[in-house]
Amino acid sequence: MDSREALIALNLIEGVGPVRARSLLEHFGDAPKILTATAGELRRVRGIGEDTAAAIHNWETTIDLKSELKRIADFGVHVLIASDALYPDSLREIYDPPRVKPVTICKPDDRSHQFPNGSGIKHVPLKSTKRNRSSLP
Repeated sequence: MDSREALIALNLIEGVGPVRARSLLEHFGDAPKILTATAGELRRVRGIGEDTAAAIHNWETTIDLKSELKRIADFGVHVLIASDALYPDSLREIYDPPRVKPVTICKPDDRSHQFPNGSGIKHVPLKSTKRNRSSLP
């Protein structure tokens, strides 16, 4: 699993919001390590209690990552992460930037899909609740 997939999964785990995700990433270094950590290792992170540690440790029983990735692809969306060159600079500068940013990217030679901002990138809002998972418009 790569960092992008792990961040998508982490974003869908009940009880893991931006503050906890940042604490986890600071502690473990990258998202795949978070998802493979034991519940005991997770509880050592500031702000991670028993329930959240269990939710993270058992994430594969509640999240169908393969289906989520297929839905993202079916919608024609690419998920940017902070290490991507296309990740918006304005988001890098804020205190609590989103770990994942869904966007639609058109091919440079496809002028029929140029977006109003004049670029080949359209930022797509990710409507997400932990109960119904992500829903892309």
